[in-house]
Amino acid sequence: MFFGMTSPNAPSGLYIHLGLHRTGSSALQDCLHLNKAAIEDAGLLVSVARRDGAGQNPVRLRMPGPGEFGKNLHRLAFRRDRALRKRGITAANCAILSEENLIGNMSAALRERPYRLAGRRLAFLAEGLNAPIRRVLIVVRGYGPFAASLYRKRCEFNLMPPFSDLADGFLRSSRGWVDLIEDIRVGLAPEEMVVLRHEDQTPPLSVARHLAPSLVELSLTPLERRVNASVPDAALEALQEAFRRDENLSHEDRLELIDAHAGRDGPSIASIPPSLSATLEDRYMRDLDVIAAMPGVQMPDPRPAT
Repeated sequence: MFFGMTSPNAPSGLYIHLGLHRTGSSALQDCLHLNKAAIEDAGLLVSVARRDGAGQNPVRLRMPGPGEFGKNLHRLAFRRDRALRKRGITAANCAILSEENLIGNMSAALRERPYRLAGRRLAFLAEGLNAPIRRVLIVVRGYGPFAASLYRKRCEFNLMPPFSDLADGFLRSSRGWVDLIEDIRVGLAPEEMVVLRHEDQTPPLSVARHLAPSLVELSLTPLERRVNASVPDAALEALQEAFRRDENLSHEDRLELIDAHAGRDGPSIASIPPSLSATLEDRYMRDLDVIAAMPGVQMPDPRPAT
């Protein structure tokens, strides 16, 4: 497929998935990779990060971090443009891009101002793109479950402070998903945005079809296996104890330790007081109402795109 040509089934332009961490990004990317040949035969280049997947030639787009705006951006811009060219994104009239670190990495999430650089990072990305951004898709998640899931994921790989110490700023932050959606709208200026709720458990193939509407017309294979599943709390406690002993665990060591604790119950490593949990859920629902009313934003029922 020559991606300089426009598919008759899809308007030319870019379809970008910005993956909030711990919202099914890996499953979506694995689904896109699984159906890569069929999607590209239809004229849409597929470029995904697949940080937790096993595919070859994943996209790696390095966005500016704190302290990098205002200096040496030309070097980062050169690397950005080289990465976009390498993956064929700048040459494609029609492309799907999925990357969960464009708005910020995991360390930028559990902060008093989560993903605070998202708007500037996305504006930096937009400067390197040469096609209109037709649609941006993001999956949001309730603030409490998001913080707990993200913390638990980080516990798999690093010695972490107590959950209450790390997450308190995020859980009590005045900045939330409304601000992030506005940053995306300003930074990328997409023609439209689709916002899905993680709680709806929309299957990865349906999420993909919400990202690029023309995929509804294709016969695609659903993703059968579970991706990036949560690790039991007992295993996380064992991992933390190993890290406290300064054990340098290999990937195989971690998997062996996790398997040894499969099915074991244990106290939650990331518990939120019930009163705060209720407050966060109320805020999340109110923020969803605000997001749904934003110009150019769609919050579709998860059932139609099957």
